[in-house]
Amino acid sequence: MRSSMIRSLIVLLAVAGTGVALRAGLPTAVPSVTVAADGRVAILNPLTGLLTIASGTTVETVWRAPFDFRASRVTAAGSTLLAFCVSKERAEPALWRVRSAKASAERLTLPDDVRKQIVTGAAASPDGRSLYFVTARRTLLRLGLDQGLQLVADRPILLDGTPGVVAAGNAGLVVVADAESPFVSVVGPKGPSRRISIDQPIVTSMSVAPDSRFVLIVTPAFRGVLRLDLASGRVSRMGALKFAPGAVAAAPDGSMWVVDAGASQLARLDASGNVLNVQPLPRGPTRS
Repeated sequence: MRSSMIRSLIVLLAVAGTGVALRAGLPTAVPSVTVAADGRVAILNPLTGLLTIASGTTVETVWRAPFDFRASRVTAAGSTLLAFCVSKERAEPALWRVRSAKASAERLTLPDDVRKQIVTGAAASPDGRSLYFVTARRTLLRLGLDQGLQLVADRPILLDGTPGVVAAGNAGLVVVADAESPFVSVVGPKGPSRRISIDQPIVTSMSVAPDSRFVLIVTPAFRGVLRLDLASGRVSRMGALKFAPGAVAAAPDGSMWVVDAGASQLARLDASGNVLNVQPLPRGPTRS
């Protein structure tokens, strides 16, 4: 009991000053970032509801979540950007597809089996074939993006607490962070899931590397990026950022993109964690 209290205190101290809020152990008001197959980097700011795309030296805001929805996560399914939101009134999950900078977003119809769930995380596979949701019931839902968002699988997740952040690779690989203990659950296309200790009780973002060998992780307790080797379970630290990271995304070329906790800066790091450049992001009015 005492060790649990000490760990909770450490977590609260680490979170203080980063702009990350907690709700029932889950990080809220945390930005998300993803890299599309065509190289676009998309950032979703939950405080403003703005979806911003960075391409080369150009940074442009292309979409804003409807006022009655809370922006949660942006994820890339191939070259398609998907914005996951939750309705403020009924806490019902919703999904928008943002095709390009000039096209208006299209709201997609989710199956009833998904809309009735308390969804705590969402991620698409890089190949654009699958969309995954994790629920408060510790289940993993897989929807076929190439099958009209049909629910094709429902599997239990090996976790002690509430599922939190989720990241997806290709070939059925999914990694889910435990919002209440320092573990992640690794789910493959077949067989039971397995747990790996990462010694970090709060994970705000994860991204599966293109080769699916490791997972990039950011946490309020470290100003850099953690790299989890899925084969050995070893966690290594990379990078030395001047800001508290809020989200991370692996790029196809091995580099990585990191957004600060306040969604005001975007940094590009090489495969070793060296900072290549940092650019500002547009800020909009904060929503309640």
